[in-house]
Amino acid sequence: ASSLFCSVGPGGAVFMRVLLVNGFPRTAAGGKEAAEFKAIVSAGLADSHSKVLPSVAFASRDLTTVVDFLYDQTTEFTNPDALKQFEHLDLVVIAGDPNLLPWSPLCNHVRMLLKQCIKQHKPTLVMGFGFSMLAFLCAMGSTPVKVFNGRGRGSALSD
Repeated sequence: ASSLFCSVGPGGAVFMRVLLVNGFPRTAAGGKEAAEFKAIVSAGLADSHSKVLPSVAFASRDLTTVVDFLYDQTTEFTNPDALKQFEHLDLVVIAGDPNLLPWSPLCNHVRMLLKQCIKQHKPTLVMGFGFSMLAFLCAMGSTPVKVFNGRGRGSALSD
């Protein structure tokens, strides 16, 4: 069984399932930021829910590994197990490098996840590139955008 902010597991154990989506660079500095991000979220949830929830279960994913939570019948992501995994989440937290552009092909899976969160009214906290992606989705919806050059941050001039 699952309610808005907690899940009941086997034996009646109550816990919160949180998906942390890490959009920080795969560098030593990015790893440090990712660890700080998880610690801040953990501390925030522990402070606010410690009297109600005995534990919080975290699933951590990066830009390329969120696919096990993606479900959309109009795409290649039609695995019903992914939908079940997504539905069991109580909270999704997306954060990362604010310089990561929401229309970047690197962000396709996370953009789809955020769209899924919006459609299914999943409690979601976005920070950094997650917030940029939310603004992008609100402005553009599902319209694909091809950014031409953009001072080297878009496609090649030869495209």
